[in-house]
Amino acid sequence: LTAQEPSSNNNKVCGISMDCTAPSINRDSSGAADGGFTINNTPLASQDRFNDVDTVESKVGQLVTIKASIYDAYGADQISKANLYFDMPDAVDWSDAAASIRYDILRDEVEINDVNDIFSADVTSQEVGGKIEVSFKIMFTAEMDTSHIAIQTLDNARNYQLIYFKDALEVTGTPTQTSADATLD
Repeated sequence: LTAQEPSSNNNKVCGISMDCTAPSINRDSSGAADGGFTINNTPLASQDRFNDVDTVESKVGQLVTIKASIYDAYGADQISKANLYFDMPDAVDWSDAAASIRYDILRDEVEINDVNDIFSADVTSQEVGGKIEVSFKIMFTAEMDTSHIAIQTLDNARNYQLIYFKDALEVTGTPTQTSADATLD
């Protein structure tokens, strides 16, 4: 009962001979809580799987920047994907999202799903202090009711973390001349 059990028939042991830990936006290398998720530089609490947060408000035509700082115990080079889900006002479930941005970090490929045709986006990533910082730059072209947001992070071993932010973002109004001049670059 005190010996470590193999995790499968291949005699590999989690944490010793194989990676069984998910990449995380809410922990750093010391295990301390980390403010790893922001909307327009506003940190959102990410300690729980479902987080109650204050709604960040934006206007149509204003650039919304969502950043996730992702840590993996096996190294930043093991983090493979970051997927953002939103436009889900009624249910806190990523599979109900009418909008998603799926980012393959290793291939630098972006897949956009936009059922309601309300945004355009660009995604970048960089290594910062042993973490991967992913920046989702979103330009809303139409209103979006107050929406929950979910972020899913995956590593090369297919371990993942999925964190939800309740009522995190609302986009209202019509574009203004000054906000329409903003770019995704």
